[in-house]
Amino acid sequence: IFQPKVKDKSFKRSLLKYISRFGVVFGYLEMIFRILNREYFSDYLSMPVITIQSSQDTYGRFTSGSVWRVGDKDNKSEINISAEWLCRPIVNVVATMLHEMTHMFCYNMGIKDTSRGCTYHNKNFKVQAEQRGMF
Repeated sequence: IFQPKVKDKSFKRSLLKYISRFGVVFGYLEMIFRILNREYFSDYLSMPVITIQSSQDTYGRFTSGSVWRVGDKDNKSEINISAEWLCRPIVNVVATMLHEMTHMFCYNMGIKDTSRGCTYHNKNFKVQAEQRGMF
Protein backbone atom coordinates (compact mmCIF):
# COMPACT_ATOMS: atom_id res chain seq x y z
CA ILE A 1 0.00 0.00 0.00
CA PHE A 2 1.31 3.41 -0.99
CA GLN A 3 1.36 5.78 1.97
CA PRO A 4 2.79 9.18 1.16
CA LYS A 5 4.50 10.99 3.99
CA VAL A 6 2.32 13.95 4.83
CA LYS A 7 3.48 16.24 7.58
CA ASP A 8 0.22 18.19 7.87
CA LYS A 9 -2.07 15.86 9.87
CA SER A 10 -5.22 17.88 9.12
CA PHE A 11 -4.54 17.52 5.38
CA LYS A 12 -4.04 13.79 5.83
CA ARG A 13 -7.36 13.48 7.72
CA SER A 14 -9.14 15.50 5.01
CA LEU A 15 -7.66 13.33 2.29
CA LEU A 16 -8.69 10.12 4.04
CA LYS A 17 -12.24 11.45 4.54
CA TYR A 18 -12.40 12.37 0.85
CA ILE A 19 -11.21 8.91 -0.23
CA SER A 20 -13.60 7.14 2.15
CA ARG A 21 -16.53 9.15 0.75
CA PHE A 22 -15.78 7.76 -2.71
CA GLY A 23 -15.81 4.27 -1.21
CA VAL A 24 -19.27 4.94 0.17
CA VAL A 25 -20.46 6.28 -3.20
CA PHE A 26 -19.14 3.22 -5.04
CA GLY A 27 -20.80 0.99 -2.45
CA TYR A 28 -24.15 2.68 -3.06
CA LEU A 29 -23.75 2.47 -6.84
CA GLU A 30 -23.03 -1.26 -6.60
CA MET A 31 -26.03 -1.71 -4.31
CA ILE A 32 -28.24 0.20 -6.78
CA PHE A 33 -26.95 -2.06 -9.58
CA ARG A 34 -27.77 -5.22 -7.60
CA ILE A 35 -31.28 -4.04 -6.71
CA LEU A 36 -32.09 -2.97 -10.28
CA ASN A 37 -30.59 -6.18 -11.65
CA ARG A 38 -32.86 -8.25 -9.42
CA GLU A 39 -36.00 -6.18 -10.04
CA TYR A 40 -35.69 -5.46 -13.79
CA PHE A 41 -33.35 -8.11 -15.21
CA SER A 42 -33.98 -11.20 -13.01
CA ASP A 43 -30.30 -11.13 -11.96
CA TYR A 44 -29.26 -11.75 -15.57
CA LEU A 45 -26.50 -9.11 -15.67
CA SER A 46 -23.07 -9.72 -14.18
CA MET A 47 -21.57 -6.95 -12.07
CA PRO A 48 -19.64 -4.57 -14.33
CA VAL A 49 -16.82 -2.32 -13.24
CA ILE A 50 -18.59 0.85 -12.10
CA THR A 51 -16.59 4.01 -12.61
CA ILE A 52 -17.05 7.67 -11.82
CA GLN A 53 -15.35 9.77 -14.47
CA SER A 54 -15.66 13.24 -15.90
CA SER A 55 -18.24 13.32 -18.67
CA GLN A 56 -20.04 16.65 -18.89
CA ASP A 57 -22.03 15.79 -22.00
CA THR A 58 -23.75 12.68 -20.62
CA TYR A 59 -25.13 11.40 -17.30
CA GLY A 60 -23.64 7.95 -17.78
CA ARG A 61 -22.19 5.52 -20.30
CA PHE A 62 -22.06 1.79 -20.88
CA THR A 63 -18.90 0.53 -22.55
CA SER A 64 -19.68 -2.68 -24.38
CA GLY A 65 -17.38 -5.61 -24.47
CA SER A 66 -14.90 -6.72 -21.90
CA VAL A 67 -12.84 -3.63 -21.23
CA TRP A 68 -11.65 -4.48 -17.70
CA ARG A 69 -9.75 -7.52 -16.47
CA VAL A 70 -10.26 -8.14 -12.76
CA GLY A 71 -7.73 -10.59 -11.35
CA ASP A 72 -7.98 -14.03 -12.91
CA LYS A 73 -11.70 -13.64 -13.49
CA ASP A 74 -13.47 -12.94 -16.75
CA ASN A 75 -13.14 -9.53 -18.31
CA LYS A 76 -15.89 -7.09 -17.38
CA SER A 77 -17.90 -4.36 -19.05
CA GLU A 78 -18.02 -0.85 -17.62
CA ILE A 79 -20.80 1.45 -16.51
CA ASN A 80 -19.63 4.99 -15.93
CA ILE A 81 -21.63 7.49 -13.90
CA SER A 82 -20.59 11.05 -14.71
CA ALA A 83 -18.83 12.79 -11.84
CA GLU A 84 -20.37 16.13 -12.80
CA TRP A 85 -23.90 14.78 -12.45
CA LEU A 86 -23.64 12.77 -9.21
CA CYS A 87 -25.08 15.75 -7.33
CA ARG A 88 -28.52 15.22 -8.92
CA PRO A 89 -31.32 13.75 -6.81
CA ILE A 90 -30.78 10.04 -6.15
CA VAL A 91 -33.82 9.10 -8.24
CA ASN A 92 -32.05 10.61 -11.28
CA VAL A 93 -28.84 8.71 -10.56
CA VAL A 94 -30.87 5.49 -10.24
CA ALA A 95 -32.61 6.26 -13.55
CA THR A 96 -29.20 6.74 -15.20
CA MET A 97 -28.01 3.41 -13.81
CA LEU A 98 -31.15 1.67 -15.12
CA HIS A 99 -30.66 3.33 -18.52
CA GLU A 100 -27.06 2.11 -18.76
CA MET A 101 -28.03 -1.35 -17.51
CA THR A 102 -30.59 -1.53 -20.31
CA HIS A 103 -27.77 -0.88 -22.80
CA MET A 104 -25.79 -3.63 -21.07
CA PHE A 105 -28.74 -6.02 -21.33
CA CYS A 106 -29.19 -5.24 -25.03
CA TYR A 107 -25.49 -5.82 -25.66
CA ASN A 108 -25.54 -9.17 -23.84
CA MET A 109 -28.66 -10.27 -25.74
CA GLY A 110 -27.28 -9.20 -29.12
CA ILE A 111 -29.90 -6.46 -29.54
CA LYS A 112 -28.69 -3.48 -31.57
CA ASP A 113 -30.05 -0.59 -29.51
CA THR A 114 -28.34 2.44 -31.06
CA SER A 115 -27.83 3.84 -34.53
CA ARG A 116 -25.46 6.20 -36.34
CA GLY A 117 -22.32 5.02 -34.62
CA CYS A 118 -23.94 4.68 -31.17
CA THR A 119 -25.15 8.29 -31.33
CA TYR A 120 -28.92 7.75 -31.17
CA HIS A 121 -31.17 5.29 -29.37
CA ASN A 122 -33.30 3.27 -31.75
CA LYS A 123 -36.70 1.54 -31.51
CA ASN A 124 -35.10 -1.60 -30.01
CA PHE A 125 -33.80 0.44 -27.08
CA LYS A 126 -37.19 2.12 -26.72
CA VAL A 127 -38.91 -1.28 -26.43
CA GLN A 128 -36.45 -2.49 -23.79
CA ALA A 129 -36.62 0.78 -21.85
CA GLU A 130 -40.44 0.79 -21.87
CA GLN A 131 -40.46 -2.79 -20.52
CA ARG A 132 -38.55 -1.39 -17.53
CA GLY A 133 -40.82 1.60 -16.95
CA MET A 134 -38.70 4.23 -18.67
CA PHE A 135 -40.07 6.81 -21.14
